[in-house]
Amino acid sequence: MQAATPASTAPIAAGAPDQSGSHARERVPVWLARVLGAAGLIAVIVGVLGISGGAAGAASAYVPARAGGWPSWLAGPLSGLGLSISSSSFQTLTLVMCAGYALVLVAATRLPARAIWAAIILAHLILFLGPPLLSQDVFGYLAFARMGALHGLDPYTQIPSEAASDAVYPFIGWPFLHSPYGPLFTIASYATAPLGAAGGLWALKATMTLASLAAIALIARAARLIGHSSRWAAAFVGLNPVLLVLAVGGAHNDTLVMLAMAGALALTAGASPRARRRSRRGSA
Repeated sequence: MQAATPASTAPIAAGAPDQSGSHARERVPVWLARVLGAAGLIAVIVGVLGISGGAAGAASAYVPARAGGWPSWLAGPLSGLGLSISSSSFQTLTLVMCAGYALVLVAATRLPARAIWAAIILAHLILFLGPPLLSQDVFGYLAFARMGALHGLDPYTQIPSEAASDAVYPFIGWPFLHSPYGPLFTIASYATAPLGAAGGLWALKATMTLASLAAIALIARAARLIGHSSRWAAAFVGLNPVLLVLAVGGAHNDTLVMLAMAGALALTAGASPRARRRSRRGSA
């Protein structure tokens, strides 16, 4: 990102408007851009709520962990909304999200930053309150942690099926594989073992959700430091349907990797122009 986007050395006045909009966007009336952008924000939230709330309404293929049962702690608080989801409605809601996302990107530099951040936070909160979507990986994290912390098993040389009596075992999707995750993450995940299956799930969901929000904030800061629109950067990452439904909705540890990369971007963007040039020459 840094190498492909030369940083301007001209000072940016505090509070100055974003200058990254194209001439084509400048020809769009401000009121129309804001209307389209607001419609896009609403579309993303409607899609997120429909998918997460619908998946919480009843056991379905969109929550693979349902194979272990359908306790209330897995369905989450959104189960009380009484929504449902089918293959056709999932596809429709996904298309609605994608269309809304495109509208937001077109109008992001004309939208208030508060509106963009409110939509990002609300989307993350909805997904946090729903069940883990489209993946059982989060239960794999729990299983490997509990193997080491509770059963004295090495997750790198032994497999979850050797602890088949564990409360998490019915919910995992890969019972015959060794842990593919690094030791730092695995050791940190041991802290979830005393929380039980339900507590561990929600602790990991909270961790991955907060990691995603922190990463988005750092990316927005990096964009601002190199003279680009922080609003557009936040919307580009934070309202991306793939990030929302798969990474945040699935409580994947990819958000932790994203946070580390975003931190590196923010630190690099904050360096002096001379340091950035020196860094680029060193990596060439």
